[in-house]
Amino acid sequence: MIEPEKNWQVRLSVLLLAGLVLFVIGLAAEAGQKAVPAERFRQELMKADRDFCAMARKEGVAKAFLAYAADEVILMRDKQPPLVGKAALEAHYAKSKGGYTLTWEPDKAEAGSAGDLGYTFGHWELTAQDAAGKEIRQYGVYVTVWKRQADGQWRYVLDGGNETTAPAVEKPGIAS
Repeated sequence: MIEPEKNWQVRLSVLLLAGLVLFVIGLAAEAGQKAVPAERFRQELMKADRDFCAMARKEGVAKAFLAYAADEVILMRDKQPPLVGKAALEAHYAKSKGGYTLTWEPDKAEAGSAGDLGYTFGHWELTAQDAAGKEIRQYGVYVTVWKRQADGQWRYVLDGGNETTAPAVEKPGIAS
């Protein structure tokens, strides 16, 4: 039998242990709840990026890059100053001669738990013709930062990449 003066210590220990168990259960439940939206947001970003590429294939690069750009867009280009703002992007594509195709595939996406910001990373291929009419291909990798807009749509706010010497066949360390 527990002595009366130690009874309060036992009760306090049981209450503290029960509180700790409930706290740990609550943390685990919260982590599980956050994992589901984060995965959903990641899938939304992969879809947005793939839909963006599909539009570029079907309707042209300029139309797709303008349609998927947020107003505060920054487009980083190799060996050139970045295009800042949608007006700069529109001016750039108004002067563009076209005559090329650009395709890409996201390899990875991550999103914040709030579902308002995320990125995709992937590989791209550009096909064009040189002055003699010979087909040329360039390959590279890219990263695109996406921001959810007030209407719920994902739009890119930052896009950039670099050329690689060969197509990205293997994706070491990339888990989609």
